[in-house]
Amino acid sequence: MSMIPPHTIDEVRMRSDIVEVVSRYIPLKKAGASYRALCPFHEEKTPSFNVSPAKQIFHCFGCGEGGNAITFVMKHENISFPEAVRVLADQCGIEIKTTQNKAEGAKERIYKAMEAASLFYQKRLQSEGATAPVRKYLEKRGVTDELVKIFGIGWAPDEWEALTGHLLKSGFDRKTLESAGLSKPSSKGNLIDRFRGRLMFPIFSFGGKTIAFGARLIDDGDKQAPKYINSPETPVYSKRSVLYGLNLAKNAARRENSLIVVEGYMDTLALRSAGIDNCAAVSGTAFTSMQAEAIRRVCENVVVLFDTDEAGVTAAKKSVPILLDIGLRVKALSLPGVKDPDEFIKTRGKEEFIRLVAAAPPFPLFIIDSAMSGAKLGGVEEKTRAVRDAIPFLRRIQDNIERSQYVQILAERAGIEIKTLQAEVGARPKAQTQAGQAETPGKKNKAQFLAEKILLRIFLENPEYMENYASTLSIDNFKTQDHKDIYKLILEARDKGLDATADIVGLAVDDRLRKNLTQLSLEMNLFDEKDIEQVVSDCASLALYSPEARRRTLKEQAMAAESGESGKFIEAKKKYMKSRSRKVQ
Repeated sequence: MSMIPPHTIDEVRMRSDIVEVVSRYIPLKKAGASYRALCPFHEEKTPSFNVSPAKQIFHCFGCGEGGNAITFVMKHENISFPEAVRVLADQCGIEIKTTQNKAEGAKERIYKAMEAASLFYQKRLQSEGATAPVRKYLEKRGVTDELVKIFGIGWAPDEWEALTGHLLKSGFDRKTLESAGLSKPSSKGNLIDRFRGRLMFPIFSFGGKTIAFGARLIDDGDKQAPKYINSPETPVYSKRSVLYGLNLAKNAARRENSLIVVEGYMDTLALRSAGIDNCAAVSGTAFTSMQAEAIRRVCENVVVLFDTDEAGVTAAKKSVPILLDIGLRVKALSLPGVKDPDEFIKTRGKEEFIRLVAAAPPFPLFIIDSAMSGAKLGGVEEKTRAVRDAIPFLRRIQDNIERSQYVQILAERAGIEIKTLQAEVGARPKAQTQAGQAETPGKKNKAQFLAEKILLRIFLENPEYMENYASTLSIDNFKTQDHKDIYKLILEARDKGLDATADIVGLAVDDRLRKNLTQLSLEMNLFDEKDIEQVVSDCASLALYSPEARRRTLKEQAMAAESGESGKFIEAKKKYMKSRSRKVQ
């Protein structure tokens, strides 16, 4: 892939006025020093979308979306960062001279080969007559021509070198075809097609590029060959990071703030055919952290569809905790009496499916129900085992209040004292909360939370104030992960010589961090700027005085003493005594 030089990106960012850029897409209305509009990223009746010409950023206080001019074009046009830079460069009249290293050049050739292969498979499917077996199969499964077009479905002919010969004649080299996983050496040493006589499902990146294929036999009676085979791992494809159809589902998932996750390609097509667009598939693999992060980029809620047999429940128990760990809210959905969503919708209808989705129990409740339904009512050992099976899932719930409610439900179902169960579950420290939402403090921590927030706002927009505290104020002094991440980014910006808010926002590679930054920057009435000197001093003192930070340093001191390393002990002791000497003015 051709790389856009950093100085060109900087020029595009500087010359792209946020108000002009956004105005090309939606009407803006002046509101004081800012502009407002109905948010283009979610449905609303009252404008909550704000654009700041002074800071060159936007933020929606309704859905949490935010960023700079480049981010807005990426989100609105559903394109990648380099593509958005090119769009803005054209509008500004900036010529882009790209550079390319060897590895990126190889990736770019693979992307082009994958796209050429996809077009080849699509054309071969189009050339098949109405009575061809593959056409009959698609008709039987209810896959319309519209779905074929939307998902780029194709046909790999049952020939040894159909695709390979076509791509070689088109100018692609052997190494690229092998690296892309499209061709492989035969026993005789010549190159042959990897996929033959199969229905082809292109697998797309989050940005919509073809990166792999899933290939299905259309003759279910053939027991000698696997029903599905997939592309191997390549420089552009890792099955651990991709959900099938997420590139097509992400806009609907953002609107609904929910994604339905199914098992395979045909399940995704079945839901899409019924007009349910916020769906994607794991394609036979258990959830990975990378897939979970991809989901968190588009929504907060996940409905996981799984088989009701023991194997399906076991698979769900292994996969779902990864989603809970990053703060997603998960519901468990099963479809009794049918083999897949396609059969359910054909026999019972779309409306009944939607009703079941809405009524699906939260995953923690499903776990409690599953555990207790298998326990003998009067059997102490069985009941104890069932409770202990449920406890690890309750510990993963990020929200303290929500976790407390499920502890109470389990205690009532099991007939045990809630205090006993609370002691077993324990208090889970908050890591990350729901996607796109900033962490909020408990009552006891509100003062420090607000102090940190104000301090970060001042550092973000008045970096000169940070110099007095950079040597003493560490990332660990901030209580929430959101605040830690923002402070870390501000320090990175300082080291790179960046002080404009839009430039700092541009450094945020994570959606959540970017949204938190724009919200922090545009939030009104945080403090009185006339007293900024005193505000900085008070807020910094409160952050440095953090009892939690003191406990950490005391623990470091104890660990150093146990290890017998005198140097570490002395350093930890100094750190602790210093923390005790700080007082809030």
